[in-house]
Amino acid sequence: MKKLSVQTKAERSIDYTHVQNGMKGICFMFSGLGYTYDKPLFHYASMLMKQKQIDFVHIEYSYSPELFESDFETILEEMMNDVSPVVDDILREGHYQETIFLGKSIGTIPLIGGLLEDERFHDAKWIALTPLVKLEPLKESLLATKNRSLLVIGDQDPHYDEKIVQQLQGLHQVNVVPHADHSLEVEDTATSLQIMSDTVQSIADWVNS
Repeated sequence: MKKLSVQTKAERSIDYTHVQNGMKGICFMFSGLGYTYDKPLFHYASMLMKQKQIDFVHIEYSYSPELFESDFETILEEMMNDVSPVVDDILREGHYQETIFLGKSIGTIPLIGGLLEDERFHDAKWIALTPLVKLEPLKESLLATKNRSLLVIGDQDPHYDEKIVQQLQGLHQVNVVPHADHSLEVEDTATSLQIMSDTVQSIADWVNS
């Protein structure tokens, strides 16, 4: 495991953790605003990558809530300025034959809004947990792209919209979790654990596909 940093265009340092498992695949992970890499979805997704001997990267960005009161282009530019140097730094060696992108919540902004249509990644695998599909640019990107993604969202998530989800089904694999919130959890502990297990299995199946 390496803890590294890169300089962004804004001349600030972005830390990231690069866990190397010796294989030719790499998974870039993009956390939520408060849903960090020690939270269950990322913890078990990271365990899964380690089990499959896929290298993975945790990008340690952080933002004030005020940023997300800005227009979408400002938010996207800020986040892409942070994540792009990390992605470029990791791929500069050029030895990875498979690339996976996994984001949750605000982490789906650079994933869907910026990287999804990057021609370098037309063969990449895309995983968006609790994507912000109500954001018009993200919805339009998902409707227009030829890159099929795995999308997992709860129907009690404030970012869930039934009509949008119906539009996305068929174009992407969309797993709607009944009664689940923005953390993909419900009030019942056992059910929440089952949701977690099912979500990790969906990620595993998508990576294997």
